[in-house]
Amino acid sequence: MNTMNIGLKYNVIIALILLCSGCNEPSNPNANQQNNTQKLEKQIQELQTQISTLAKQVADIHEIAMSSQRPKSRKLGTLEDFNRGDTIPKLGSDDATVAIIEFSDFECPYCKRFIDQTFAYVDKTFIKTGKAAYYVRDFPLSFHPKARGAAVAGFCANKQQKYWQLRNTFFNNMAKLSEQYYQQVASELQLDMAAFNECLKQTDQSKINEDIALGKAIGVTGTPAFVIGKIDGNTLKEAQLIIGAQPQASFDYVMKQYLAQ
Repeated sequence: MNTMNIGLKYNVIIALILLCSGCNEPSNPNANQQNNTQKLEKQIQELQTQISTLAKQVADIHEIAMSSQRPKSRKLGTLEDFNRGDTIPKLGSDDATVAIIEFSDFECPYCKRFIDQTFAYVDKTFIKTGKAAYYVRDFPLSFHPKARGAAVAGFCANKQQKYWQLRNTFFNNMAKLSEQYYQQVASELQLDMAAFNECLKQTDQSKINEDIALGKAIGVTGTPAFVIGKIDGNTLKEAQLIIGAQPQASFDYVMKQYLAQ
């Protein structure tokens, strides 16, 4: 309900009061008319005060609601080669106009919470509808000893187009992360094991280090973190950084800004 509607409703009430006051036959026209006029003036003043108070309350409620949806963000401007030549894990249409880039850590409980509570909504609402393309960059934190090894396994699975299946399995079994478990999951996903193991041996982790360096350069200090912006080829424009396992409402708020343009 907006302030204008509130005002209109109260104006109707005032008009009805005035109309009804003319429907009664006064026994003493002059005295009663003066008395009724004074009462109506007082009622009108009270209603006007109530309208002003209610309008302020509605405005306050609206501001609180918007603030709860609006995540803290940092403007980044333009990011070149945001998708590393389209070689990082991606979900969504090539025709999407908005990119969501998640900086993630396979041992991060907050990343797990985001996946459990919010990712399915983002996938259904923005990715599968073709509105957004979703990317992942690795940001293994130094105090998570298995996160970097898991990131390497993810990199190698991505070479065989099985990153997302591996990602889901790893996050559903975070306590099992180990070299042996990577082998087990790769086998279950029917990867080319020779190619997978060769990738594990040969990967110098430069790509993961690139992700970490980019994250630090734009202000990522923890995971999950999200960069959202408008896609223009391999360039991301009007990008902004959002930190933390954001709820559905935060993605609605941010995406609405980009999709309205």
